[in-house]
Amino acid sequence: MASRLEGDAVGLAAAGVVSGTALAALGAPALLAALSASAPLALLRRRAWVLSAALLLAFASFATRVGGGRSAPDPLATLRAGLLAPLLRSVPGDSGALAAGLTLGDDGYFSADARRSFRDSATTHLVALSGFNVALMVGALRRVLARHLSPRRFAVLACAALLAFLCVTGFQPSLLRASLAGGALLLAGAWGRRAGHARVVLLVAAAMLVAAPSFALHLGFTLSFAAAWALVATVGDVERLLISGRATARDVIVSGVIPTAVAQLAVLPVLLAAVGTVPLVGFLVNPALVPAVPALTAASWLQLLASHVSPDVATLGGAVTGAALSFVTGAAGAAASTPLAVTLPVPPLLVVAGYAAWFLLAVRRKPRLW
Repeated sequence: MASRLEGDAVGLAAAGVVSGTALAALGAPALLAALSASAPLALLRRRAWVLSAALLLAFASFATRVGGGRSAPDPLATLRAGLLAPLLRSVPGDSGALAAGLTLGDDGYFSADARRSFRDSATTHLVALSGFNVALMVGALRRVLARHLSPRRFAVLACAALLAFLCVTGFQPSLLRASLAGGALLLAGAWGRRAGHARVVLLVAAAMLVAAPSFALHLGFTLSFAAAWALVATVGDVERLLISGRATARDVIVSGVIPTAVAQLAVLPVLLAAVGTVPLVGFLVNPALVPAVPALTAASWLQLLASHVSPDVATLGGAVTGAALSFVTGAAGAAASTPLAVTLPVPPLLVVAGYAAWFLLAVRRKPRLW
């Protein structure tokens, strides 16, 4: 059974490599070079080599073609707009736009100035739903329901909740990656299976490429997996700590500061290859803002619920919530005005080679990741 499962994993990764890079290969010589280099490694039937090719080629494909592809389907955009309308009335301006991003990941309500401030201060990830949001949701469900349900029933219920959240938020690549990985860890733990973190990260990448090959051309896809791999290989599985529901306030703060710095370093080569410039001020402002995100997210969710239940309560709470959120938008604006950036175009193949070496070194030094 084990060998059969391993073969299925290799087959899934191979399918992800083929389907996920077919579109990107058109007009992308660097991708073809990376594919040719990885083919002999795949023939060795070493799982680490074959599965790493899925992410390796995804990195190459995006780094050579920035901005290509289409967004994932968003069938519930109208529903999401209706859910956010009362929230935006109770918290107007860019503070309300930030609340919309923290709750349902919708960044379409920011003013042009605020959007520019978040971009230039490297804080746009604050409104990109990811593993941190998944971990907080599952952790909250565990604290409320775990004692009343068996582990298997809770895992199934949590996965259903994640699926519903994905539908409402529009299947954002970063949230989809985190939801699939979180669901895999939950189900594996409930059924007593060992889920190596490296395997989960790479299999989720392959599965996403199989389902939607255009993900290979999305910056969000590449950045999400680069950051996820950095967290898994460097600072441990922070998301799993939060998912377990055993995280203390200190854990939340520490997991907001240290992993943020690691993730920023991890995505730096990708951004330099894709964009050519990175605002270094993000390394200063993010450690100050990220620890406050869980509390701000909870406040935004409470404000969203209040705006649908009681307009009077929402008006009162909106003043408090808006003031707290305005601190983040103000800090982003102040950081964006700081002329601190690095401009260094990096060859995509150099980035790909660096990530490949990092993967192999981490798996060899920490076999438990597999």
